[in-house]
Amino acid sequence: MIKLSLNVNHNTLTTRQDVRNYLIQEFLKEKPGTGNQKSAYRYDVETLSNGDKIFLERPAHLNKGMDFVIKVDNNIFPHASYYKKRQKWIWKNIEAPSHKSIFIDLYYKKIENSQVYQNLFLEIEKIYNVKNYSTSLNFKYGYPCDMLLGIIKWMFIEQDITYWNYSGREMLMKEILKYK
Repeated sequence: MIKLSLNVNHNTLTTRQDVRNYLIQEFLKEKPGTGNQKSAYRYDVETLSNGDKIFLERPAHLNKGMDFVIKVDNNIFPHASYYKKRQKWIWKNIEAPSHKSIFIDLYYKKIENSQVYQNLFLEIEKIYNVKNYSTSLNFKYGYPCDMLLGIIKWMFIEQDITYWNYSGREMLMKEILKYK
């Protein structure tokens, strides 16, 4: 796996289109695989306060062109899968954060401290609007805020790339708004 770094700086990349264009130009630099060997890339995109990295892996599992998987060093995330045969939800741990794991974290942060949560939500809105944001908030429950906000940032970007002819990040934001 080839390891690289990317820096999405909202001082210079101020619109969804700027971010999308920058990322796609970087992905276009990837070398193709050879024979039966695929080319694989890891892009470090955020450094957390504890030194761990948020990173992107390419190609993604479904291999939808420019798609990527968001992961965090030394972290496993809960994920729910619904099995129709048994008519129940089965929880398993996966390497990549899911939207559901983020929603659960937001839900419990709001219960823990609704006043601080409102400030957290303002930071999420900044990310949605492609603005710089602060990660200085603290909760006892769940993921550290720098990790949570970094994951949300990259989920928004992933949605903008995967669904660039549609609303992109708006689909995810509509779900996050349910936790406001």
